[in-house]
Amino acid sequence: MTTELYRSTLDLPNPGLEWSHALLAVTGGVCIGLAVSVVPEGGRVGAIAAVVGVALIVLLGLWWQRRNELLISTLALSFIFSGLRQDIGLIYIEPWMIVVVICFLNWPMRLLQGERPSIHFDKVGFFALFVVVSAWLSVFGAVDLATGLKRAMKILLLFGVYLYLVHQLRHERQFLAFIRASFLACALTVGMLIIQRLRDLATGQTFEMMQWAGAPGTFANASEGATYIAIFLVIAVSLYSLRIHERVMSHRLFILFACLFVLGLILAMSRTGLLAAAGVTALLFVRNKRLRPVLVFGVVAVAAALTLPVTRFWFNRILGTLGLSGDPEFDLFIQAELVDRVYLWSVYWEVIKAYPVFGIGAANYGFFEKLRLDWPATPEGTMRDLTGIQFVASSHNGFLSWWVEAGTVGIVAFVGSLVCAAVMLRGLLRSRSLSAWQRALGLGTYGGLWVFVLTNLAGEFGVSELRYWMLLAFASVVLHQAKESGPLEANRRLRERRERERSEE
Repeated sequence: MTTELYRSTLDLPNPGLEWSHALLAVTGGVCIGLAVSVVPEGGRVGAIAAVVGVALIVLLGLWWQRRNELLISTLALSFIFSGLRQDIGLIYIEPWMIVVVICFLNWPMRLLQGERPSIHFDKVGFFALFVVVSAWLSVFGAVDLATGLKRAMKILLLFGVYLYLVHQLRHERQFLAFIRASFLACALTVGMLIIQRLRDLATGQTFEMMQWAGAPGTFANASEGATYIAIFLVIAVSLYSLRIHERVMSHRLFILFACLFVLGLILAMSRTGLLAAAGVTALLFVRNKRLRPVLVFGVVAVAAALTLPVTRFWFNRILGTLGLSGDPEFDLFIQAELVDRVYLWSVYWEVIKAYPVFGIGAANYGFFEKLRLDWPATPEGTMRDLTGIQFVASSHNGFLSWWVEAGTVGIVAFVGSLVCAAVMLRGLLRSRSLSAWQRALGLGTYGGLWVFVLTNLAGEFGVSELRYWMLLAFASVVLHQAKESGPLEANRRLRERRERERSEE
């Protein structure tokens, strides 16, 4: 199946340069020109736009019949390059924004060609729209209006990504292409982490110095990469548990990618990402007879790897959080981080009480000094200077940050979208009429939502992150596919077919 799919993607006739290709080329050229003209200091983003735009135009000309798979794969690959961002004044532009603009162009062209693209809008979609509305409502109380407008515009564009994914991923071939490209993107992130760690070791750095490093070339922060990889690791395990992983790639290649994902979580040194992936995977699949021995072996192997001298510091960070590393000074240093975060949570709570409805504006958590509130006293047990409010930049909690930014309206929309998606998926998974593909994607998405929730408790990966909108799109697509292929729908189609046969007779 996989081999045939790859061959069908490559062995395509060249339909020639049609007017729609020309329209795409012209529009892409305009976008590239605008990007180059507005980017200061000579255009790193302009160069990226030129490469992506020209590559897509050439590939679309060669394989126009597979343009949807090509666009969706390119979009999935672009998601990991959030570290290559540039402030152009109006908004921080990232590579995925360039790709998604080209993807959006596919809709009007399909309309002009006589097709009728439709978007299934369910309860999850309404909550997602509610999140967008709350982002724009937060502008009314924004401390810094320009910052609030920038973030609101980005969230609106992310909602467009959600709509595009919901429309495109309804087709199984395109969903397979997106999953395959996402696996490749995660492997690329791991490759960048490996290169970085080797460079650090070559320059004489220790693992104590590496812990704050990012993932150059992909994510701006290694923790972002770890949480992204953790989501797709859960999806990969779900596909493997139901024996349909070979629809994505060959068995050996799939196992290799899964091992790379685990290695990436270790190299990223993200406690939250690794523990969330391990916990969610264990809880969801511990009853699966096919996976039980794999999970036991994986836990033992990872635990053994983390106790090696070269990675001992990583393991000590977990023990230090509990005060069990054996080094009292190190325990105090690690536990001071928790003291700092609890203090920041109390500071954020004061802001929430002062601005309870619409918040202080999206992404305005960096302007607390302008609020002139009575801040709580600096706590004991911290090893950092928390005097003054200049220290406050992030609460390291995505839910609390969005509550401050968009108020109670925003947090209700944000939490409501996650609860709605999780509850509906949980109810769907109890059905016995699902195909293996639908069950695997539903279970993987459900686990991915839990990874997102857990990592948001210790990190700020809120509504402005691609993984949030991507998971909502996965949930909407799985729910829609299950509804379309459910028993009631099958009976309805059977009745319609019998009526047509009778009318023909």
